[in-house]
Order: sequence, then structure tokens, then C-alpha cells
Amino acid sequence: MHSWRSLELEQIADFYSGGTPRKSESQYWNGDIPWISASSMHTMRVDSSEKMVTQESIGNGTRIAPSGSTLVLVRGMSLLEEIRTVHATREVAFNQDVKALVAKPHIDPWFLTYAVQARHSELIGAVHLAGHGTGVLATERLKKLRLPVPSPEEQQRIVGVLGALDDLIETNEYLARTLDGLFHDIWAKLFASSGTLTERGVLADLCATQYGHTASATSAPTGVKFLRVTDINKRNWVDWETVPNCEIDEGALRKYRLRRGDLLVARMADPGKSAIVEHDVEAVFASYLVRLSPRRDDLSLFLFGYLKSRAFLDYAAGAMTGSVQKHMNAKVIAAAPVCQPDLEAIETFTQIASPIREQLAACIDEASQLRRTREELLPLLMSGKVRAGDRASIGATGGE
Repeated sequence: MHSWRSLELEQIADFYSGGTPRKSESQYWNGDIPWISASSMHTMRVDSSEKMVTQESIGNGTRIAPSGSTLVLVRGMSLLEEIRTVHATREVAFNQDVKALVAKPHIDPWFLTYAVQARHSELIGAVHLAGHGTGVLATERLKKLRLPVPSPEEQQRIVGVLGALDDLIETNEYLARTLDGLFHDIWAKLFASSGTLTERGVLADLCATQYGHTASATSAPTGVKFLRVTDINKRNWVDWETVPNCEIDEGALRKYRLRRGDLLVARMADPGKSAIVEHDVEAVFASYLVRLSPRRDDLSLFLFGYLKSRAFLDYAAGAMTGSVQKHMNAKVIAAAPVCQPDLEAIETFTQIASPIREQLAACIDEASQLRRTREELLPLLMSGKVRAGDRASIGATGGE
């Protein structure tokens, strides 16, 4: 490590603050520039957002972070559990809860992102509480973060190793999204029209409902996963690797244990969002979720497709109540109108859809394994304990 130097973050990156254009000014919104906020920062590489701004907004409440910027979330409730650090792969705008770090000339932009990610635990410890339980990572603390920095050549070698893992993770997640889209397209082809549907009814005719367990999530290795709304509301599958654990006694575990084929619907926080349990996993579900247990095993995939369909989402949007926080109870969820398909259609759909969902699950498992390898390597590479070109050292970390 003789060529490594210990430098403060402000010595290797320039800091920029973002902001929010006035919502009342329509000329600032619905443009072609992604506007990054906490909700956009769930993937390593960021190039899109649900909210977009126009060129007119730049300098009028927000600003541009150039392609290659490291974006760090510095304010939000999620900071109590994680520091979201992502890499902008195109020019983006960003809000006031995000800092943009632009690498100085002697620093590889990707190395900068990885270097900040590698200090995750230290940054979590620097977060303090503001009003209403909001976490804040002070800019001055972030600027003074000390990082080991090698030569530009070593930076590029490190980026090559970690970037290859990120490519593989992204490929598996892309395949999972593609397979998920195929699943829902097939569901819509078979069931969106009434040709294969028989008598009209409600969800309660096809499944039983149950409220979830009240507990606190923990990272302690209790052996029981604790599925929450936040674990199901971003994608159409559950990444069990990221689901926390909970403490639970045997009686409650028997009552709330999830089974393959169970469906979950959020009743609060993000009502109407849904998930399916696709493998055997020792897990229970939180109180903001409602379990739907199909009355027949062969209905699980059909009902999952229905819960993601426009018909159910429109019903949920109209059935929610509450002016401050939208919600709907189990009775309302169970009253959603649904037509049961004939048995032949169910059999056909299950034969086609089951292999698709199995392959999707395999892609997510592969991505999770690669992510574990990356997480093991990241601090070792970024500290110089493992050299990027040392295959023997990398193999010794346990990655396969």
C-alpha cells in the first residue's frame, strides 16, 4: 500500500447541492431530465426517475449533476438504516436531500462512488436525528470523511473488478424484469377479456385474508425474515436477501409463517402494492400487510397476475380512504371484484407461467449471490488488503 494516500473526501471530489423547482410552475416539470430524489436511488446506476424536469428548471430551483457524478442521500428517514450512494450514468437534476460529488481530475469517477460506498458503516454512525425522526448526514462530516486513495492505475483495476460484478448483477436483474413483463403480458392475453372467465365474484371467494404481525425489524440473525411494505413496493418480486429479521415466539411464528403461494397486499404505507411468496422461506409478514391465502394452490399465480392488473389497481385507488394517509382494510381488499377463470384456462396459464417465475427467481438468487461477493470484496479492494489483480486473494474471500 506504499502508493496509497489517506485523503479527505473534499480533496478528491467537488460538492454540489440540488433543489426542487416550484411545483406551481408547469414549465419546469415533465421534461426529459431525470430529477433524482430518495425514491430514485434504489439501483447502483441511475439514469431515470419517475419525476422529470425541463431545461428551464435548471438554475430555477435545481441544478445538473454531470454524468459520472456520485449521488449521496444526506437527508431522509432511510438514513437511519442505510446510506444510499449511486452513480449517475447520464446528466441528471437532483433535489435538496441529495449531494452530488464530482470527481477531481486525478480520481476515477467510478472509484469515487465505490470509495464512498465502502465507508457505509462509518457514514451511518455520522447520521444525526432532525425533526420527526428524519436522519441527516451533515455535509461537513461527509467532506471530512477520510479515504484511502491509490494510483490512477490501481483505481482503474479496482473499478474493473467491481464494475464486472455490477454488470452481472444488472444483467440478472434485467432478465428478471423481462421475465416478469412476459408473465404479466401472458396473464393479460388470457384473462383481461372475459373469454376464459366464468362467474363473477370477489377476492373473498377465492382466498382467505389475515392481518400481519406487529414487531420491529432487526438485522440480528434471528433466523426469521420479516416482510414489510417497503420490501414489496418497488419490484414485482421479493429479494429475500434484503429483507430484515424479527424476534418472534413459536406461537406467533406458527400463526404468521409465510408459505409458498401466499399473496400479500399492502393495506397502509403504499396500499394496493402486492407480492407473491415464490420459495420456501422462514418468514413472517408485518402488520401493514394482509395475507391472501388461495383456497386452491393452482390459483396463486392467477391471483398474483390479477393483483398487478389494471382492474385491481383501479379498484384499490377508488377504495382507499384517509385524507392524510391512504389505507384500506382486509375487508375492502377482499371485496375486489374478480371473475374466476375456467379450470382449463388456469391449467394452461400455470403450465406456461410457472417456469417463467422459476427462472425469474433463479435470476434474483444469482444477483443476490453476486451482490454478496461484491459486498465482501468492496472493503477489501478499497482498503488495499486485496489487490485487484490478485486472483488468489479474491478467491479467498469466499465468492464463487
